[in-house]
Amino acid sequence: AWWWLAAVTLAFWQVGQTLGGVTANTPLEVVWSMALYGGATSWLWGLFFRPGIATLGLARPSERRQQAVFWAWQLGVVVQVLGSGLGLAAAALVWWWVLRPFSGRVAKGALQPRALQAGALFLLVFVGLQAWGAVGGPPLLGDATRHVFTVGVVTLMLFGFAGRMVPGFSGGVLRWVPAYDAGVLAVMVGAALRLAELATSRVGLGLAGVSGMLTLLGVGLVGAVLIRSLTPPLAVRSNEGRTLLVVR
Repeated sequence: AWWWLAAVTLAFWQVGQTLGGVTANTPLEVVWSMALYGGATSWLWGLFFRPGIATLGLARPSERRQQAVFWAWQLGVVVQVLGSGLGLAAAALVWWWVLRPFSGRVAKGALQPRALQAGALFLLVFVGLQAWGAVGGPPLLGDATRHVFTVGVVTLMLFGFAGRMVPGFSGGVLRWVPAYDAGVLAVMVGAALRLAELATSRVGLGLAGVSGMLTLLGVGLVGAVLIRSLTPPLAVRSNEGRTLLVVR
């Protein structure tokens, strides 16, 4: 529903920019807030209740608590569209209260669980930035907030899910685990360095530029690993007739 609303709002916004009228002064932020926070993130939270909980070894919340997360987030998006970030900040705290992403027992191995937990930590950073924006803040606060959410929260959580789910599509395992881990770490550092732009200094802006290159590198590494992991393993038979899986 949020994506449909975003598409309709974008169409009216484009008409307003071209022909003028009531929608001419509608901020474009309204459109991407519906698409990102409403559409994409609602889907992300729904996904988290299955592979996210399993990857982190969390206790599954009751149906009532899951509904609380969903409806708190929907209300937060409405408040965001109306011009205040405090609604999403409160909804993110509800998410933390219900899911408690550090309460489970994480298995050793690749960084899929750590990617999810890092995304949860960046969600807390997002809460702080939203609250800061409600009382003012530096000129680039909005840009930093968007990057913290899109890269630090959404991208890292998607990488955590994908590292667990994608290899299963071909019945195999995650290939090139060191490359996957390096990509996840690069995205973590890139998302953190983006916050340096809040200093509005030459050094801060330089670090923010480096964050973009690190994020691009990380996305490329993880993408290559996931594509490679989609290759089905080769099945061979031993001398005893048992089937073995050979991963190349």
